[in-house]
Amino acid sequence: TSLHVAAWNNHLEVARLLLSRGLNVDAREKDGCTPLYITALKGYYEVVRLLLDHGADTDVGQVNEWIPLHIAAREGHLEVARLLIGKGSNVDARQMDEWSPLHIAAGHGHLEIVRLL
Repeated sequence: TSLHVAAWNNHLEVARLLLSRGLNVDAREKDGCTPLYITALKGYYEVVRLLLDHGADTDVGQVNEWIPLHIAAREGHLEVARLLIGKGSNVDARQMDEWSPLHIAAGHGHLEIVRLL
């Protein structure tokens, strides 16, 4: 969707406008990606916060069952991870290989995220 494109490119004001016009904050692409997943991947804190403020579901997973917290943990985006957890993301969520965000953060050497989790 156009919201996915705005999210991918960190266009905060475009995303804000699209949301004000009623676009589905949790729309999914074929692989299951939501705008929140994309912004967690890229580490776009302000867009993550905007999506969460508009009710984005923190625990909608991709087809491989990764949720935004998994990908933020993998990429080392500490503040994004903190924001997701603050909005209720499931810190014990398991993806298809049974790895939690903690496993993923540890495996990628992200000490601060390991401490957070």
